[in-house]
Amino acid sequence: MRRSPVTMELEKLRRFRAQIAPDLSIREDVSRLYRDFSKQQKAVGGLDDMWREIAPAEFVDRASIKKLSSTGILTIRAMDAAAAWEFDQWLRGGGMATLRKKCKTAIKSVKIEQ
Repeated sequence: MRRSPVTMELEKLRRFRAQIAPDLSIREDVSRLYRDFSKQQKAVGGLDDMWREIAPAEFVDRASIKKLSSTGILTIRAMDAAAAWEFDQWLRGGGMATLRKKCKTAIKSVKIEQ
């Protein structure tokens, strides 16, 4: 069977067409994670040092900063219920205003975990 000139030309062009393989690398995922991490690091950077300055001496060893969410919720991890209660009382007695004043990012609320 004889092929038409158009079919022959198409076959010749198909041989030269570049086959683009899908990008199977993780470059995009790593770049996105790095951007998110850098953004979070800027927001939280220095927060531990600020915590040591602001928090009363009895809380520095009994409570620590766990995370600061993108929505402005600061999560504090207390070692026990007594530390959580004392820290809550400190926040209500003016500690929250101090935290908001010293922190670079806006803090909407503080969540205390045990």
